[in-house]
Amino acid sequence: MTTIRRLLLGLPLRWRLTTAMMLVLLAVILVGLGASIVVWRQWPELHMTAFWPAVVISIPVVLVIIGVAVFAVTRFSLAPIVQLTADANEINHLRLSERVTRPPGGDEVAALADTLNDMLDNIDRGVTLQKQFISDASHELKSPVTAILSNADLALSPGSTEDELREALMVAQRNASRLAELIDHLVALAVIDEAEGQPHHGPVNLNQIVASEVQTRQSTLTIELVLPESANVIGKSQLMRWAIGTVLDNAIRHASGKIVVAVNRDERGFIVSVDDDGEGVPPDQRERVFERFARVEQARGRNSGGAGLGLAIAKAVTEAHGGWVWVTDSPLGGARFELGFAFDGELMD
Repeated sequence: MTTIRRLLLGLPLRWRLTTAMMLVLLAVILVGLGASIVVWRQWPELHMTAFWPAVVISIPVVLVIIGVAVFAVTRFSLAPIVQLTADANEINHLRLSERVTRPPGGDEVAALADTLNDMLDNIDRGVTLQKQFISDASHELKSPVTAILSNADLALSPGSTEDELREALMVAQRNASRLAELIDHLVALAVIDEAEGQPHHGPVNLNQIVASEVQTRQSTLTIELVLPESANVIGKSQLMRWAIGTVLDNAIRHASGKIVVAVNRDERGFIVSVDDDGEGVPPDQRERVFERFARVEQARGRNSGGAGLGLAIAKAVTEAHGGWVWVTDSPLGGARFELGFAFDGELMD
């Protein structure tokens, strides 16, 4: 039985279907023959002289005719799957814009084609974003390195005055700081992306993290901190520090004089809000600011010192915790960023 099963599984699908239908048909014929024999034995006076030759001749003919018909119908029915297979074999990493042919109708094969095309859409979108990310990261890394090298050459050139040397070193220091921040953000994103989908639970004191991140920032701005009596969530403290710290850094860059950091609670979880009195974020840019290397078209841009990765980190971390992040108008006149952490949020190792 095992050998027969292996032989059948080794056949093409159309041959397997044809064989199965032929076996069913043969079983029906054998049952009919058995019934005829029973009838003949019960009533031997019936004329069976011409019956058996007719049976012997007709059975092979009927089997052949029905087998050909079954094979043709099966081949026609499987044609869309054959086409899907051929289309899928033609698609590679250089032709991700192509899609498999969807057969007409709404049967299972059409549903399979839709699923394959949706999967290809996601792959194509992911590869495009990855290429854009690599291009943006290369540009962002190149800019500060070029500035450092050019100012180092200026400082080492003969005849440089003390003021010129000091200015060159200050520019090199600023760009080195920007480069270090960019590298830290890239490492953070790599850790989040690599560990995505790996659940890990641990109690986190949200109040403690928020207070610590505020205290470690040295700024001439007024930073007001509003915390509840307790705010405990499930998460990973290092990732949450990255998220809250990047949003706080963003507020420090753009605030004019005051920032308010608060932790509140609603029916979904705890919300960390960061308000600033800066220029705010235009409504049509409020989704884009969370994309990697994205900058708004107004003043919250490159000249404010950001690399365009901080808010992407905040979004990735909150979503990994089953939370959310968004930006609205602040009562202070600038932007309010809110990071939500669900009570039963999950995150990665």
